[in-house]
Amino acid sequence: MRLRWDASPWLLVGVPILAAPAAALWLTAVLQFAGLGRPLDALVASLGPLAGADPSFGPRLIALVVFFGLPAVAFALAFFAFFGGELVIEDWTIDARLRLPRPPWRIVDLIAAALLLCTALLALAVAAHGITD
Repeated sequence: MRLRWDASPWLLVGVPILAAPAAALWLTAVLQFAGLGRPLDALVASLGPLAGADPSFGPRLIALVVFFGLPAVAFALAFFAFFGGELVIEDWTIDARLRLPRPPWRIVDLIAAALLLCTALLALAVAAHGITD
């Protein structure tokens, strides 16, 4: 089996939208940690009535999807927008090759690289926070 793909800059359209909720949460947490106000208090107060006295599975599932799933999907889209590649599976051997954009890089390639780096850091931060809690 052979799977080949080219980098598609159209995949970058959804990346900021998917990463925005988790990035906003992390940015407000950094601002509060730095002592620049208490933005997380307003967020927690607004989400309090949604969870109620006994938080059920529904709000937790929504939080997991928004803050864990969406950054992971954003990273995957940024990855496939930046890298091209080929995956070959033959005779119990898996051969994977990734292709970087050829120099000179266009502005789309630079945006894809920046979004790939930002979403990778965001997905790692969210995953690390989830593991430590």
